[in-house]
Amino acid sequence: SLGARVREKAQFDSRQTGTAVHYVLEMLLKKYKGKKLLSLTKNEIGFEVNSLLTEYMDKSLSGAGDKTERFNYLYYRTGKILEFIMLRLKAEFEQSDFQPCDFELRIGKGEDVEPMVFELDKGSASLYGFIDRVDSLDLEDKRYIRIVDYKSGEKKFKLGDVMAGMNMQMLLYLFAICKNPP
Repeated sequence: SLGARVREKAQFDSRQTGTAVHYVLEMLLKKYKGKKLLSLTKNEIGFEVNSLLTEYMDKSLSGAGDKTERFNYLYYRTGKILEFIMLRLKAEFEQSDFQPCDFELRIGKGEDVEPMVFELDKGSASLYGFIDRVDSLDLEDKRYIRIVDYKSGEKKFKLGDVMAGMNMQMLLYLFAICKNPP
């Protein structure tokens, strides 16, 4: 007997990846508030990312014990992507005084942020959604807000799209949070 068996497909899909990425980013940015992130070295960031991935695996995916070698490889490969993202965030925060202030806010009736309501000819429409991260900057008695949406693909801002009424999700989220702060 050759001992051949059917190859199992590693099941670490994009939804699972996104949830793990969100978890690690939120935990790191909460732990290293303000300018604390700037003091971390690349190796320290890598260590923190892998520790949080292991924590997430234990909490949310019942540990690594019953996972295939391929699953674990794909899962921890996400750590390299997260390390790259954290280094980019570190570089961004070195050049900006914006700081993360809220994570994973829900927009909706009775949620973290009340929805924006648009009156229409025949009724109304409400904006519901989910904001990955909110950054703020207090400057000269004014608070500036930016909305951050974690995307795995590339998305470019085009003013022409907004003027045409397209790709307005982030802008509408910004209006909602400014009108109804959490």
